[in-house]
Amino acid sequence: MGVRKKASASVEKLYHIEKASIGAGGFATVHRARPKEKGRQTDGEAKGLIPETVAIKCIDKSKVPNLVAIEREVEVMRRIDHPHIIKMYECFNSPKRYYVVMEFLSGRSLFDRSAQQDSKGATCRWQA
Repeated sequence: MGVRKKASASVEKLYHIEKASIGAGGFATVHRARPKEKGRQTDGEAKGLIPETVAIKCIDKSKVPNLVAIEREVEVMRRIDHPHIIKMYECFNSPKRYYVVMEFLSGRSLFDRSAQQDSKGATCRWQA
């Protein structure tokens, strides 16, 4: 399978990454970023212009129990193009981290939205 990855130094050369994170999980942090070159095209399956603001997920490989699962997730994200799923634009690899450049969505997190109450006070439930 294998995930196609760009050279590690490229992420810093191509993006202005904000130091403060906008999200964090067990083995990754997410940062808002802006491409240094406006109008740059992606070269992955999600072809098109990279927007003015993106989210970059920084995955710490030392904290990931199964790197193959992460690579599989990135490969699936690369192939999916659906209006209800965040687009992945490109992925960078370094010896210690993966950097996944994705569509940036402002507003509350999915967790916050799933816990919101409807107008009658009932908690909204999500079903697969």
